[in-house]
Amino acid sequence: MKLFALVFLSVFSLSCLGQNLKDTVIIQQRSYYLNGGTKAAFGGKSRETIKIDLPKNTKRWYYSFTTSAGQDGNVLLNLGLQVAATISTSGLSSAFASSIKVPPGSSTVDVFVLHNAYRDAFLNKQDNFRYYQDVSVSNAKQAVQSIDNNYGNSFYIGLRNPSSLTAVNITLEVVAVVEVQNTNRDKAITFGNLAWTAFEEGDIEKCITLSKKALALDDKLAYVKANLGLCYLLKKEENTATDYYVDALTEFKKEPRTKKQGISAAIKDIDDALRKNPNLKGATSIKTMLIDALR
Repeated sequence: MKLFALVFLSVFSLSCLGQNLKDTVIIQQRSYYLNGGTKAAFGGKSRETIKIDLPKNTKRWYYSFTTSAGQDGNVLLNLGLQVAATISTSGLSSAFASSIKVPPGSSTVDVFVLHNAYRDAFLNKQDNFRYYQDVSVSNAKQAVQSIDNNYGNSFYIGLRNPSSLTAVNITLEVVAVVEVQNTNRDKAITFGNLAWTAFEEGDIEKCITLSKKALALDDKLAYVKANLGLCYLLKKEENTATDYYVDALTEFKKEPRTKKQGISAAIKDIDDALRKNPNLKGATSIKTMLIDALR
């Protein structure tokens, strides 16, 4: 089989076609105490800004916050942990922001994602400050935002207490999901796909050679192990074929989202081989093992 879209998922990272995506906590949970606007005139402040510099290759970033009256900010957001866990089940999309839990707040605030040039205007309470309206939040007690990185890598988050009298405590956390290139995996997938091309051209030995090069670079590629199993079946080396299929099945089971797709493709390849050679030794028992794994 050839790899078109094989996805590996773990709790804290996601790998897709040779690219790793991992979550990075940009702003560890912090609390910001803001006075009401009138009281701020006599000390303290009703606005705050937080500098955000996203890492290179950020694909998506998140912020969440909750509020409490006065200076009481003893809550846990756990945004980084939730983002990592949710990626493992939903993939990288804006839709799963709704599954991230935020402790309920008690006071309303405004949270703006600001252009860098307008930080001072915001702090000085000028009316002409500019911000990204679609990813900012107004008059909210708590919220989580999931944001495609279409705004550059540097900006400010502005916090505002809209109340004139009541103080508020804002607890905030910011997380980015960063793409990290995995050169070895890219090369491994290329060798794996070239190996399958050789197989389709009838060159089993070349397929074996290229497949082993792929596994030398990344020994977690289940489809390459299944392809080697198929090659050794056709070479009538049943024991070696079985070993590769068992290893492939072990890797397939680690990928819940793509397990069925990968195993089904391996079964189809065996079926194709059996149509050409119905007496292919070991093929039926290996196929049965794969089918049982789908149940």
